Amino acid sequence: YISSFFVKCDVMELLFFNVSAVKGKNATLHCETGKYTPFKVLEWSRPGTKREFVLIFKTQSSHIEVPTPSYEGRVNLETTENGDMSLILKNVTAADKGRYECYVLRKTNRRKRAELESVNTVYLDVLPPPSGESVCLWIRTSSSFLL
Repeated sequence: YISSFFVKCDVMELLFFNVSAVKGKNATLHCETGKYTPFKVLEWSRPGTKREFVLIFKTQSSHIEVPTPSYEGRVNLETTENGDMSLILKNVTAADKGRYECYVLRKTNRRKRAELESVNTVYLDVLPPPSGESVCLWIRTSSSFLL
């Protein structure tokens, strides 16, 4: 389940997405970078008292770095031609619940200092897996049964 909304500030527009994923399944966190191209670096991170870097992608070498050990082997980057640089988070755990931010470092000329720009924020909600129990409801209508 994905929902999104915009917040208009004095200087910028921020895009927020809400994504829900079932524990143990995969989650796709979208980052629409189309209007930020060309860029040198794309960064997915989690804010907090100490920023947690989830994934760093450098366009020059096409190298993906995963600085935080808990994400090693569980994250990947899915790209599309329209500029979507989605973070794929595999085998979601309860600890993955929370806010994720996508940033880019644009390519600039030498006179201008490059700064990270916030593209969007995603809030991931992790849901418990189904209990495995099925519930059948029998409804009798005349002489037939509906499931």
